[in-house]
Amino acid sequence: DAVLLVYGEGLSHALAAEAMGISETTVSWHIHEAKKRLKALMLSAGEV
Repeated sequence: DAVLLVYGEGLSHALAAEAMGISETTVSWHIHEAKKRLKALMLSAGEV
């Protein structure tokens, strides 16, 4: 997953894209969507 590669493994978006066989733009989209989901979960749990 893009999030794991970028934040867990420390890869750049470009390297994560290469590893996943997708575009860098798509990696950025996956990261953005994951952050949105995390924020929604945190808001619903009263963490933010």
